[in-house]
Amino acid sequence: MRIIIPLIFQIATLALICSCNQSDNISIESEKQLPHDDKSSSHSPDNNNYMDTASNYLNTKDNESKNLIILDKGNSEIEEKHSEKVELLNSKDAELFYNKAKSNLEDNYLSEAMVNINKSISNNPSNSNSYYIKGIIFERKLDYSNALGNFKRAISLQSTNVEAVMKCGIVYGKLNDKNNACLYFKKACDLGYNEACDGYNQFCQ
Repeated sequence: MRIIIPLIFQIATLALICSCNQSDNISIESEKQLPHDDKSSSHSPDNNNYMDTASNYLNTKDNESKNLIILDKGNSEIEEKHSEKVELLNSKDAELFYNKAKSNLEDNYLSEAMVNINKSISNNPSNSNSYYIKGIIFERKLDYSNALGNFKRAISLQSTNVEAVMKCGIVYGKLNDKNNACLYFKKACDLGYNEACDGYNQFCQ
């Protein structure tokens, strides 16, 4: 019995030691797994960095859009000022060529007058008097059809251009078209052109 008891005691002791070692091993394995948990939790700073980067990108794009709007506005203003300058230059050129055409017409230089009046119209196509001058040039060339076309164009741009109205009456008279001649004489008379009133009273009554 003295021999058996110590053996049993030793076996019990070994069993206890093994049990403790297993427990320690489990603790060690658990500790080895902890870094994995820490690693998964480390995503949070990366997520914050990603959100900051996205926010900065969007802010940059927003600023670029604002800058583009400012540039577009600036370009529009530059184009508008350039357009105004071009329009002013065209107006001055139109007046210059108009005066040259009138001077040519007074000297009966019909070809030169036609060249200059066309340049005037090209620079300012809305000037009623330019078409009136062009109508006179055609009238002097005995091209009555084109003369009427330009006189009527002058009237369409300025209905009170009484000289163009009177010229229509005269050209229709030359074409022996009494009805239209009297129609335009009457219109010119109504606009206060006294010679038109005299012509209407003499030939159309």
